[in-house]
Amino acid sequence: MKKEYVERARGFAGLIGVAREDISPPVGIYSRCWGAATKFTATGLDMPLSLTALAFSNSENNDERYVLFAIDGTWWQSQQESVLRRSVCEANGLNLHQVIGNLSHTHSGVPLTGDHEGLPGGELLQPYIAKIVEAAVRASRAAFAGSQPACLEWRYGHCGLASDRDFQPDPSGEFSIGYNPTGEADGTTAVGRITGQKGDIIATIVNYACHPTTLAWDNRLISPDYIGGMREVVERETGGRPCLFLQGAGGNLAPRLQYVGDPAIARRHGRQLGYAAMSTLASMADAPAKLVFQEVRKSGANLAVWTEEPDSLSSALSGKYHYLDLAIKGDFPTLAILESEFTATDDPVLRERLRRKIRIRKVIGDDPTFKFPVWIWRLGDSAVIGHPGEAYSELQTTLRATFPGLPIIIMNVANGSIGYLPPAKDYSKPGFYTVWQTPLAPGCLEKLTDHCIGILNLMFPEL
Repeated sequence: MKKEYVERARGFAGLIGVAREDISPPVGIYSRCWGAATKFTATGLDMPLSLTALAFSNSENNDERYVLFAIDGTWWQSQQESVLRRSVCEANGLNLHQVIGNLSHTHSGVPLTGDHEGLPGGELLQPYIAKIVEAAVRASRAAFAGSQPACLEWRYGHCGLASDRDFQPDPSGEFSIGYNPTGEADGTTAVGRITGQKGDIIATIVNYACHPTTLAWDNRLISPDYIGGMREVVERETGGRPCLFLQGAGGNLAPRLQYVGDPAIARRHGRQLGYAAMSTLASMADAPAKLVFQEVRKSGANLAVWTEEPDSLSSALSGKYHYLDLAIKGDFPTLAILESEFTATDDPVLRERLRRKIRIRKVIGDDPTFKFPVWIWRLGDSAVIGHPGEAYSELQTTLRATFPGLPIIIMNVANGSIGYLPPAKDYSKPGFYTVWQTPLAPGCLEKLTDHCIGILNLMFPEL
């Protein structure tokens, strides 16, 4: 029997809605996201910050409804994040596994923690977080109310913005966080296009792994960093339709040029990603289509002829969240020790580092393991995975290599902010910040990867 060669379209067909809210914070709010910064407050707005809701539902089963948020924010404190999800669930009749809020992780935004009382601008944090929660409720309701029959189709592309950021300037010395000219980086873009019944674009999605750390301690403007410039390009080229940015598994990735004070450089980085995304969108047919091998035609050479034919997308829709018992490092300090060290020092850099560790210790508690949450959704013939860590890119490269025919969307800093997940081999590197920062023991990244592989095999038995 002649073998059939077909490359199928991949994505989801169902009811999809989108809504956006402006969540730009007030001037004067606490915005010190860098230990090296000497100022605490924002003096202006470079570009607006936004929250965009994307609602998915299946007309055949009203219980299967999901909402995904793309939020311009830096990092969460778990109590603040849970208030948002619970509020969205109550407003829409959802369960907690049906909501994912992904932060862009811009380091020129506002830390969504509310634990900076007494510092300049700190009194504005709690009202601002409440504003984001209210915006999420409004956007989710509007997205579900405006849902229409639509198709979400995915295509992988590439962008060279991201680079490896684990740099050892002196081969015998400690590691630093900055461009590593000898490192390799995963530049994969997962681009989603949502179209209505008439083929009109409703929204686009760009999933890319790269720290938004272009702007640093010399910048005092609130900014989405490169994400803002990316959205400008894509939305201009798609008739003003919303573009959602989803931060990928980029714990080890960042732009080559970073830590600057000039917003124009962040915009330049954004244009680079935006045009890369547009290149991927341009590779798609106007409607979901498959490539089908037809024949070998004799010419000056034997020519393999493929044709483009209409294709349908799956309407399968399901999701769960799981807890993995991940081990805590034996040397991660207790809350009492961290608070004592914080009280004993006046060094602003050290106090910022300790403040972050205190926040993490309060989240994980004092047990030797932490129940690490993972959200895994099936959207037709594609998978969405969110977790609150900062996984290294090995998570996404391994999963995508294991399931080459399945578009996989990975999201770091989703539904919380816990800490880094470096590969086990990196724990022996001297002065390694991500190892110093994380509460998680060696092997946690590998355990998370294996767990996701097992769940994806169950969710997609046809692969």
